[in-house]
Amino acid sequence: MKITKKQIKALDKGGTTVRELFPEVFETKLEDNTYYIFGTGEIQFNVNNGEGYGFNKYGFQEEARWLKYPHNGSYRKATKEEVETALINEAKRRGFNNGAIVSKTGINKRYTFKFQPIREERIRFFENPNVLDSGQGELFRDGVWAEIIKPKQMTKEEIEKELGYQIEIV
Repeated sequence: MKITKKQIKALDKGGTTVRELFPEVFETKLEDNTYYIFGTGEIQFNVNNGEGYGFNKYGFQEEARWLKYPHNGSYRKATKEEVETALINEAKRRGFNNGAIVSKTGINKRYTFKFQPIREERIRFFENPNVLDSGQGELFRDGVWAEIIKPKQMTKEEIEKELGYQIEIV
């Protein structure tokens, strides 16, 4: 007697017996370069074989292996909107906001821009390439975030020492 995958899945009531007898029916084939979301909210970008980077309640994680060792429960492919929301929330958490000076290394160049107020309607996530763009420049590309350059704070004496001569503030 033959049994189909559909029939096996119909027998599954969330218990372990059917899943133990037919594990291949319940395994999800991971696609490389794809975002997955867990029932608990974590999102992971699968670079290769269950390894990559992701987002959890602590923010962006440069190394994530949640798909390789799925102790976080069930998962599915994340929608573009779910990924975009996670990226925008992380961008805000990192401080990409009005007045931030942002430096991003591009493919062959480095550019710097002063961030204007975040206007969410202008922020876009592009799945291919894997980019979050602010409308002013890229904030994220393939697991790498742009750098926020902190203003240098100096006293008058430090400025004079660096310049090599005295200054007068007017």
